[in-house]
Amino acid sequence: EETGISIQEWRRSSGDKVIPSHNSVRIFLNPNKDCLHLNIRNRTNRMLQIDCIQEIEELIKNNISDEFPIMKAIGVSQLSALIDGKFNKQEAIDSINLLTKRYAKRQLTWARKKMVDWEWIDPVDLRVENILSKIAQ
Repeated sequence: EETGISIQEWRRSSGDKVIPSHNSVRIFLNPNKDCLHLNIRNRTNRMLQIDCIQEIEELIKNNISDEFPIMKAIGVSQLSALIDGKFNKQEAIDSINLLTKRYAKRQLTWARKKMVDWEWIDPVDLRVENILSKIAQ
């Protein structure tokens, strides 16, 4: 809200859609649950491999306020707890994975309500002929 106007207010006041729905096919990539959970676990492992812990240590060292959005990101408090000795590594990983799964579920719930007329495609089916078949329907 750097302009003082929320995105919702701007959308209501602008009247025009960025892409008119009659000129587009809207596709939502909806991975199956097993694939989604595997991706979440892999993402958490990558976070630890690229040394996110060092980034969290820098945030702590610089006394970044808990009010800043970065401090509310999934993984920050869990890795802070790991650094402080309140969590072991596996507890931090499990907590990050659980919170990320919950976040993904909220996103899917929102999408089911707001994107009912979109074509929902499992990313596993991203072969061109499958997409064209969905579009042609």
